[in-house]
Amino acid sequence: MRGLSALILVIAFASPGIAGPAASGGDAGLLVWFFIGFVALFIVSQLIPGIILTIGVFRGLFTRNDAGKDATQPKDHVM
Repeated sequence: MRGLSALILVIAFASPGIAGPAASGGDAGLLVWFFIGFVALFIVSQLIPGIILTIGVFRGLFTRNDAGKDATQPKDHVM
């Protein structure tokens, strides 16, 4: 019984010490913020051409092309 009481006492006093560093760890250094900014810049620089390409595809799908109609029509050739 004495051993069980000692174990409970050790666990009770050790738990704040184990949880302590995780509770105060939220301070990211300057190098971490530069890295996050670089990754964000890379992602944004890849999104801009993708958005331009998507706009071009939708513009090509939903615009009417009258010049293409003449090319598909059979033509009468007189020799």
